[in-house]
Amino acid sequence: MMAELQAKQKLLVQVLSTALTNPFYRLDMAKIAEIISGVKQHYDVRDVYVYDKEGNIIHDSTNDLSLYGKPLGRKSTQKALQQKQAVIETSQNMLIVDAPILIADEGLLGGISVAFSLQSIKFDIEKRKRNLAEEIQGITRKEFGVLLVVAIAFSVVGLGVSVFLGRAWSRPIQILSALTEKVGKGDYDVTIPINRSDEIGQLAQSFSSMVTSLKELREKDIQQSEAVRAINSQLQQTNDDLVREVAERQRAEKQVLHQNRQLEVLYEIDSAISSTLDRRVLLDVLFDKIESLLPYAALTVRLLNEDTHQLEPVSARNIDMQEWAKGLESRSAITGRGFSQEVFLQKTPAIIENVQTDPRCWNQELFRKNSLVSYIGLPLITEGKALGVLGFYLKEQRSFPKEEVEFLSALAGQVAIGINNAQLYEKIKKQALALEEANQAKDEFLSVMSHELRTPLNVITGYAEVLSQGVLGEIQREQMHAVKTISFQSRELLRMINEILQVGSIEAGKIKAHCESVNMLDFLVEVKSGYEILSKKETSLHWNIPSSLPIVRTDGEKLKHVLQNLINNAIKFTENGSVMVSVRCISEVIQFKVKDTGIGIPQDMIPSIFQMFRQLDSSSTRSYGGSGVGLYIVKKFVDLLGGKIEVESVLGKGSTFTVTLSLDVAEMSHSNLPEDLDVKLAG
Repeated sequence: MMAELQAKQKLLVQVLSTALTNPFYRLDMAKIAEIISGVKQHYDVRDVYVYDKEGNIIHDSTNDLSLYGKPLGRKSTQKALQQKQAVIETSQNMLIVDAPILIADEGLLGGISVAFSLQSIKFDIEKRKRNLAEEIQGITRKEFGVLLVVAIAFSVVGLGVSVFLGRAWSRPIQILSALTEKVGKGDYDVTIPINRSDEIGQLAQSFSSMVTSLKELREKDIQQSEAVRAINSQLQQTNDDLVREVAERQRAEKQVLHQNRQLEVLYEIDSAISSTLDRRVLLDVLFDKIESLLPYAALTVRLLNEDTHQLEPVSARNIDMQEWAKGLESRSAITGRGFSQEVFLQKTPAIIENVQTDPRCWNQELFRKNSLVSYIGLPLITEGKALGVLGFYLKEQRSFPKEEVEFLSALAGQVAIGINNAQLYEKIKKQALALEEANQAKDEFLSVMSHELRTPLNVITGYAEVLSQGVLGEIQREQMHAVKTISFQSRELLRMINEILQVGSIEAGKIKAHCESVNMLDFLVEVKSGYEILSKKETSLHWNIPSSLPIVRTDGEKLKHVLQNLINNAIKFTENGSVMVSVRCISEVIQFKVKDTGIGIPQDMIPSIFQMFRQLDSSSTRSYGGSGVGLYIVKKFVDLLGGKIEVESVLGKGSTFTVTLSLDVAEMSHSNLPEDLDVKLAG
């Protein structure tokens, strides 16, 4: 009886381990707790533990969280994990059953340990023994009565045969004998056609009750067997589903790992080719990375020469470059026949499973020599333009699956971007060199031309001064006006030539600020003296200069150029009106303002007036002269002096230019300027 109960408990724990397989694999602690709670309801179960493959507790029926992660410590636990089968152990009034939790492909996950109370089991055994004894006694009494009745019946029959009943008793006995034989063969659907109140009738009733009991027992056995088969079928279905799910998950994990690896390869290659703009270095780095990360035996690159329209071999790895390129001269035209031309023109990958036999491959001996068999060529495309062909070779014959072709196409796209950047870099280098040469030629030309232009201008200016001073004889008033006009225009032309030369020096970075102490009063007197006589009528020039101004550290020549340029522009664009030049010190800055009542500047043109060669009227019939670089030089000089220049203008009413410089005061100077600072511009 004990052995039967142990087998029962062992089967129960094995069923539990199977039921726990799926939730254990998913680490579904709620489901595990639900199953364990159901098991704990059995009267003879003392405790239940679920543990991992190291024997550490992950769940227990007592819900004691302090036990989580600690080893269970039962001998049966270690045996079940080592032997991977159910183990029974008796200890301290307990029957302990351990069963491993296994899963296909994954192997051992952990196990379950159930402790049954021996006292409860023994009580159950005793109860079963008592019930069995009572059943045996009942059956014995019943069988004894039956036998007694049968004996009496047979005696009666014998006596009846010999004395009274004869044939009347022999017939029922024969019927009971035949029915007994059918029941013995398993046919419980029998009907006893005996309805008597004597001993034979009682025997028939007892026989009928026995058959009914046997039939009920058989039906219970059938129901239990069907229930067990249903449970086994359900467990098998669950296990099959779990196996399929695990296999699917493993395939998905492998696919994710493969995709992650491809992304890592693309990232490493992208980082490598982004680290240089030298095409030769780029290809060497690319080949190094591909060789270390991908299983290809040889690599080649052919690029389009836009001048010759040839697919030229530029680099190769694990194949002799000279031997590979040999003979390509006659097979490099992009319209020629060959798998590289096919890839280039169609802009799609081409796969050749055996380059040693394919008729498109002219250098089959080279491939045989290097044991190269399969090939895939990919177009190097960027912004829709094909740059060349990237080739991969393998030493075994195989096809390239769709996923691999897509990955290599993405890699080729990255390579194309790197090569395109390298080619653009080479073009920019060549253009920069050409621009540098052109700029040098321009500087040389301007230097020569400035000398050649300055010489006659200086002669003209000199003779004009001589004539105006009367050295060559007295001249009339109209002649004096003409001489002064010649002198003024000569100086203007010389100024424009100097400005153009200054622009070249500024662009070359040769202009620097040379600061020194400048007496602002003396400086402004010098600037003012240049405007005592100008060749423009109906325009007055006013000066508003304080009686005391600081001595400032700045570049006087550049500041003078700035003010003269602003004043000249104001005069030039003021036909009838006035120009005001004012100076004032505010806090730690000094401001110079040139305000005119001229034509003004449109608001949309104010942001661009400091650009080179930009004029308000750039047409060929414009009314105002100039080279268009004056304000450009002003802005550059103000920046060199560490200041800023601002413009306010209203179209048709005039403009105000304000130059603000930081004060670096050495001392204050006082003016002896006359009170009348206004100048009438006369002819």
